Amino acid sequence: MRYPYVAGKLAQAADAAAHADGRLLDGLYGAHLALHTVLLEDFPPGPLRVAYESIHDRLTKFSPQERHEESVIAVLRAMGRADAERLALDVVDLDRRLAAYLVEDGGAA
Repeated sequence: MRYPYVAGKLAQAADAAAHADGRLLDGLYGAHLALHTVLLEDFPPGPLRVAYESIHDRLTKFSPQERHEESVIAVLRAMGRADAERLALDVVDLDRRLAAYLVEDGGAA
């Protein structure tokens, strides 16, 4: 598993989402850029993987039922402010949760 790699990318994404200088959509796009090389399988199975899948889907799909991905820019432009704020908070929260998991798991290989 690439947990240290994922943790680094997620930390970059959380920083982008949390420090967008008032430009929330720019911050979310920055989060996407940090995460675009992270695969679902890179996360430990269970709640962390489910949370990452939700974040990925909300960045790349207009609805969870859609099979294909859309342009992240188009998805962000169509997203309401409340949904964008929740998504940014979820990225930051997942970063914290993965960091706690790695500490509890002894740094996981």
